Amino acid sequence: MVSADHQGAAHPTGITETWKRFSRTFFSLLWQRQSFRKRWALRWRTETAAREIAEGLSWEVAAGIPKLVGAWDLSATVRHALVYEFLQGRDLHCSVHRDDPARRENYVFFGLTPAVTKTLDVLIRHEPAAAGRAIEQAIGEAEANLEIPRAVTEESIATALSLVFCA
Repeated sequence: MVSADHQGAAHPTGITETWKRFSRTFFSLLWQRQSFRKRWALRWRTETAAREIAEGLSWEVAAGIPKLVGAWDLSATVRHALVYEFLQGRDLHCSVHRDDPARRENYVFFGLTPAVTKTLDVLIRHEPAAAGRAIEQAIGEAEANLEIPRAVTEESIATALSLVFCA
């Protein structure tokens, strides 16, 4: 799922998940931790009010993450990493099958390292447009410069991302 609803508007799932996680944390700090609660909780400050404050604060944090991280800069980095992974995969495949010309370019997919895959997953969840751009550019570059068929790079990315969700 690439987007989730918050107050009637669609947002990337990563932002919504982060908001919910911080809401629980902030509410716990504001209301359930007695040392914090006694410093600010008056009669008219109820559990509901504390929850509303926690949700508001956490939304500001979650919604600001793409700006904090620099999603478009991260997108360029992910693109470079994907192209490097495709290059490494192609070179490994060619070195293994160098004695068999028929199998030299018989690619199925290339494995992507967990760090690159997890970073791509974070980008997809927090800034889907930037992730889409990184993926499309990496696939295009691999096809044009490395002569790796589009279907192979697409399968490589799909397989790697499916393993992130299994872990």
